[in-house]
Amino acid sequence: MDGMRARMRRLRGDRKGIAAVEFAFVSLMFIMLILGSIEMVIMMQGYSVLQASIAQAARVVMTNPTTSQLQAMQAAENHAALSGYTSPKVVFTAKFMNCSDGSYTKPFVIQCTEITGTYTHTFTLGFFGVTSIRLRDSTRAPQLE
Repeated sequence: MDGMRARMRRLRGDRKGIAAVEFAFVSLMFIMLILGSIEMVIMMQGYSVLQASIAQAARVVMTNPTTSQLQAMQAAENHAALSGYTSPKVVFTAKFMNCSDGSYTKPFVIQCTEITGTYTHTFTLGFFGVTSIRLRDSTRAPQLE
């Protein structure tokens, strides 16, 4: 028993290897922070492409009043495909609707197209059990005549 106590006293005073142990703890957190930041950048890039694709589809609808729902969706899909985002990662829908709010004195109807896009980002590493996230954006484009 005395031999064990002597060894413990000697180890308690020994400071060799402390930096390596501290580095092991800190480096793990630092690497997780860097990987998480990279995942966020990739996710935000995908969301940015989604927004730009919806804006492109809205431009097509506003500049050509005879645009169909399918043409609006194809415009958004083509813009997303130029950046490397295709279905099933990015999905677009378009529907015609009445955008009038009823505040006009005369019967006046504004037709518009609502373009909705959904981007599904799958994480490379599942953080805290989360493996994917779905981001959605939409806009309404009036059909100008």
